[in-house]
Amino acid sequence: MDMRRLAICGAVLLLTAGCGVSQPARQAHPAQKTQRTASKTAGPKLATNTGTASASVLPRTWTIGKFRVEELPLPADFFKKAGGEVVVGTYLLTFGAEAPYPVTWRSLTSGKTGTVTQDGCPGTTSFAYVDLNSSYPPGDAALVCEGTTTSTLRVIHTPDMTVSTYLLPGRPKTASEYLVGAFAFGWPTDPQILWSVAQSEGPAPLIGSGIMDLKTGKNAPWPKGFNTELRVAPDGTLYGLNGNTLSRWGGTSFEVLGRIPGLRVQAVGDDGVVWVDQPSPSDVWTDTLIRETVGSDKTQSWTIHGGNRLFGPGFIAWTPGTSLTGPPLSILFAEAHRTLTLWDVWGQPYLSGFGGANYEIITHTREGPAVIEILPPS
Repeated sequence: MDMRRLAICGAVLLLTAGCGVSQPARQAHPAQKTQRTASKTAGPKLATNTGTASASVLPRTWTIGKFRVEELPLPADFFKKAGGEVVVGTYLLTFGAEAPYPVTWRSLTSGKTGTVTQDGCPGTTSFAYVDLNSSYPPGDAALVCEGTTTSTLRVIHTPDMTVSTYLLPGRPKTASEYLVGAFAFGWPTDPQILWSVAQSEGPAPLIGSGIMDLKTGKNAPWPKGFNTELRVAPDGTLYGLNGNTLSRWGGTSFEVLGRIPGLRVQAVGDDGVVWVDQPSPSDVWTDTLIRETVGSDKTQSWTIHGGNRLFGPGFIAWTPGTSLTGPPLSILFAEAHRTLTLWDVWGQPYLSGFGGANYEIITHTREGPAVIEILPPS
């Protein structure tokens, strides 16, 4: 993954950074047929002790193994404000569409509301947008404020509702677009983002790039060794993938941990366990979640049939059958051997996961829009 590719991926859900979304409309690469044979070992079948959740008053909470699942109600007009509202944990942030781009908050649990800032962007801003497609530390959301001389990145922190400002290069008059890509890691003690700004989605020169320390605001060049696929565990640990070799970022360089059997790594857990997506070579609606450990050829696998998939460390969410829409929506927690099935959903759920403290599924329910959050063990 070179610098230009990171910027482009920032505008298309950071696929190479392991956001964990897997759609069914794709064919397996020829090499994956060999991979499937090599990694297929005896393992647990799809969980039979399935829990089912039907219509009920929100919010709802489940504890499944070491995971916690929360279903929280969203405002009735949530889908009408696409791009202007962001769910961050148990808060909903709303961004103004015009200067000075005010930011307000609403608690999804208590219903309380407030103002984060009346001035989301400086007066020199010519255009602003909420950065929905990049990765920021858990509890953070970002507003990109474009300017011709300098641009700013305004990061909102919940639950204290404070704002941090970081400088970005301005948008050249010749640039057709201004695409910010950000990939966060190192939280909670040393939060950093690997960032880049591109002029367009094509092979155009970068406007700028670097690695930014979110505590000090200092920016440095990209460290050597970041030309690899990146994954981040829920605890903020950064991992690098080079083929079948897994490494861990030690602050100045990647430390090789060893080899893993399969490719297509979707997530790495806090315990260093690797979770791989293995699509079927013959059926786009069949997929396998594989548990791997460094230095061992022994794997465990769980196969599901469905689409609209979201992978995380130890779980997979999907809409069963041959449709991208619910109902139902199922979430398999592999090591707990349990599946949570939600029937009170419809439409095509919006799935997102950036390796943070929670993974979001935004969908329709009988009570209106809702967000289902999957919180890995802390």
